[in-house]
Amino acid sequence: FVIFLIGTLAISGIPPFAGFFSKDEILAHAFEHSPFLWGITLVAALMTTFYMFRLLFLTFFGSFRGTEHQRSHLHESPLVMTIPLMILALLSAIGGFIGIPKVLGGHNFLGQFLSPVIYSHGAEHLLTEEMIHLERLLMGVSTGAVIVTIIITWFVYVNIEN
Repeated sequence: FVIFLIGTLAISGIPPFAGFFSKDEILAHAFEHSPFLWGITLVAALMTTFYMFRLLFLTFFGSFRGTEHQRSHLHESPLVMTIPLMILALLSAIGGFIGIPKVLGGHNFLGQFLSPVIYSHGAEHLLTEEMIHLERLLMGVSTGAVIVTIIITWFVYVNIEN
């Protein structure tokens, strides 16, 4: 459960997991082009949060939908499967810290490392106080929306079923 939860939190973009940094960087770039585009990408991120938490809640808190014969064959996965999942969960939990954006006081080491091979506007050094506040506001709005989506999903798939 814990490994699955870490992966779900990461893909949903909850701080401080890796998905938070990438989700909000994508959302910030979308907003630069159009607030409407930001809205569309935010809805897509919320849909991801909804279906991932639906999966988690139905898998771990929902009622079993198989037969008794199938239930008798349930077992924990062997270590050859769980160890790679543990490694991926660890990387999901700490991997985002190599790409902390300047707006959060980081240096975005990953972005700097990849800059010779990936096109970049090169305007990161031109961040104004207004842009920093706007990006932080957008991060707060998107994170808040993700948390509300998780709560709604909980009520729909766990609270109602129980």
